[in-house]
Amino acid sequence: MTLVTRRRLAAGGAALTSALLLPRSAFADGGQWLQFHGDQRHAGASTATGPLMLALAWYAPVAADVDGSAAIATDGTVYVASTDGTVYGLAADGGQRWSIGAGTAILGSVALDGAGHLYFGDGRGRLRQVNQADGTINWTASGYASIRGTPVIAPDGNLYFGTDAGDLVSLDPNGVERFRQRADLDVTGSPAIGPENDVIWGSLDGKLRRISAGADPIWTVALDGPIASAPAIGADGTIFVGAGSSILALSRDSGAVKWRVAAGAPVSVTPAIGPDGVVFAGADNGVFFAINPDGSVKWQTQTGGAIRSSAAVGQRLSTYRALDAVHGAAAVDLNGTVYLGSRDNRLYAFRENARRFNESPADRLGGDLVRDPATGRVYVIVAGKRRHIPDAATQLLLGLAGPLPLALNGAEATRYPVGAPLPALAEGSLAGTTNGPLYVIHGGKRVWIRSLDEFVAGGYRWESIATQEDIVTRSIALAIEDGMLLKGGGDKVYVLEGGQRRWTTTAAAFSSRGYQWSGVHFVSDSALANIPEGASL
Repeated sequence: MTLVTRRRLAAGGAALTSALLLPRSAFADGGQWLQFHGDQRHAGASTATGPLMLALAWYAPVAADVDGSAAIATDGTVYVASTDGTVYGLAADGGQRWSIGAGTAILGSVALDGAGHLYFGDGRGRLRQVNQADGTINWTASGYASIRGTPVIAPDGNLYFGTDAGDLVSLDPNGVERFRQRADLDVTGSPAIGPENDVIWGSLDGKLRRISAGADPIWTVALDGPIASAPAIGADGTIFVGAGSSILALSRDSGAVKWRVAAGAPVSVTPAIGPDGVVFAGADNGVFFAINPDGSVKWQTQTGGAIRSSAAVGQRLSTYRALDAVHGAAAVDLNGTVYLGSRDNRLYAFRENARRFNESPADRLGGDLVRDPATGRVYVIVAGKRRHIPDAATQLLLGLAGPLPLALNGAEATRYPVGAPLPALAEGSLAGTTNGPLYVIHGGKRVWIRSLDEFVAGGYRWESIATQEDIVTRSIALAIEDGMLLKGGGDKVYVLEGGQRRWTTTAAAFSSRGYQWSGVHFVSDSALANIPEGASL
């Protein structure tokens, strides 16, 4: 089995390949990964940024294959089941805290309710609630057909799960049955819970159903083939599901198909939904798709084997080879650690293999300088991108002198892609601004050219003016004079009087003194803070 990163998503694949890609998105229950595919919507999105370059943090040996995904509690404890029927509670470093045996196979994932309880079904048709702290059993609901899927916990505490008899079963938080609904074939995927506690569930009979929390039917729609995994619900309520050899989007209100993408082979995974609405899913032919919200294919890539693991929402950068296939879905904790089980009797935890550098603050250029060993170029990091510093003179004028630049490795170079280069600056350069003031660089500072007469007297040329971004302007020291209007990264505008900055508290105070926005000078927050503050105007 190979794990591959491609644009921040995490997905495992059958046979020899799994894709790993991860961006971030909203997600319920305080942000931790409590249930299959994250939460009761099964969107597969994490608030954390996962690794672009895989490094093995640890692996935990278990008694048999891991076909389900891990669940991660808010304290960092990791819970997972192996197919021999053993459930494990693992510390954040992979050490075992406890284990219990179900006495029969567990093929699905475990789920947490956020209140200290863990739930799982087994091959003998039993659904159990156990204490997360020690694995002791609180109650068992039995008498059902084999439970291959994963239970889902609704916000009201009620549970829903499917059985091989085609039943959708609902239990209350105490394990008492509320109702059953019957499909024509097995229900192997976890149901998803909508914003009204409505339940969306599929079956191998190829039908997707929506019912109310009280079991009232809302709609049933026949799709393109067997539905083997859970549906996922987007932020706008759109339902995404794999059915037969298609990936589909449906209206939650009516069940009408919005779009479908032919995958070319059976789709047995739950789609993941990115923060921009892009949907990610793979098929048994090893093709992994990114699909735009309108149903057009954004990109697709061929992996090395059938994809049986649902992605978690992110250039193929690195691989990790385990000893067997990955069928369980990826899980991501709040620190960005990715967890995947494998059929080599292990649960793997992967962390980032790239350093995170100090980026420029919002008001000016700064932070760590980095160097590309291949080219020798030096960069400053702005909003996640490397911006080339063209020469030493520019570096000094922008206040970027400091420790020697840090050499980037391959993963770090990818984490921080190259952005637009910084402008070359030198003594005598003319710097325009987005709001109006014009400067000449003299003596290492911005000197304000107050008027057209000054401009002409200086022998300057209009074609020599280069308008600079605000962050560049703020980074060049300003030759400050009494009467200047100054603004840092915040909203406040100050006037410099008698060596003090005085806040113009209202628009009326600003305009009554004849001030204009085109006369405001942008400075860094640190430069502003070095000027004593006087009485407000």
